[in-house]
Amino acid sequence: MKTFTEYLKLSRPINCIITFMSVWVAAIIADNIFFSQRIVLASVSAGLIAAYGNIVNDIFDIKVDRLSKPNRPLVKGIVGRRGALILAIVFCVTGLALSFGVGGSAPVVASVSALLLLLYTPLLKGVPFLGNLTVAFVASLAFIYGGMAVDKPFGALILSVFAFLVHLGRELVKDIEDRLADSRVGHRTAATLGNARFARLAAIAAIVALIVATFIPVAIGLYGAGYFLVILIGVDFFLVESAHLLARTKNEPEMHRIAVWLKIAMPLGLLAVLLGHLGW
Repeated sequence: MKTFTEYLKLSRPINCIITFMSVWVAAIIADNIFFSQRIVLASVSAGLIAAYGNIVNDIFDIKVDRLSKPNRPLVKGIVGRRGALILAIVFCVTGLALSFGVGGSAPVVASVSALLLLLYTPLLKGVPFLGNLTVAFVASLAFIYGGMAVDKPFGALILSVFAFLVHLGRELVKDIEDRLADSRVGHRTAATLGNARFARLAAIAAIVALIVATFIPVAIGLYGAGYFLVILIGVDFFLVESAHLLARTKNEPEMHRIAVWLKIAMPLGLLAVLLGHLGW
């Protein structure tokens, strides 16, 4: 049972659930369809590919995790690399297979996402900012993917933009958090260049851009009070706190708190847009 729990932790289930929810909500926003076989297939497929990406990242990043995240399953040795690799392959193959049931260009989007997640740590992460942009791009594709389940790939474009900005900011924050460990193993990231000041400024810029973007649907009359209330009290509270803490601290451990705040903002953002779309 303990081993099963560690395998589950390896996939980062909370992240996978957020991906699952993102695709489902995107389908609702795109075409007012709350349930269909294609939506289920798209959501499960995306969640499995996200799990695959998380496991692959842990396999490639084990040296850094030994220094910065010693409680990860692979680092503790409870889960072996071979077992993790097999699980990642199963998740990837299953996720890609399900994408064919979504139809249209969904298999292409799923395949591109899987390939980018595979290349991220060994290749793309070593190019400052390119790795961060890649993760943000893949995250934004979840909403295009959800739209594909109802034949309206750009029907939830606003969520795609929100996702890109929040993931870009969060990935930069995580780079700062892992800066010392990345430096010790020779990884070149946005945060290992100089004193990480530019990475902090870039993260703040992404978060501030997102804060501004969250008010646009209200300003143009797209969404009403329900959206505005959740955005103001929920999402933007965490975004403002994150930007403020980033601006006043260089302490790497504080970056973990900011990364958590930004993750909390994600499902709250989904809720806000869903409420706005439903006319609340």
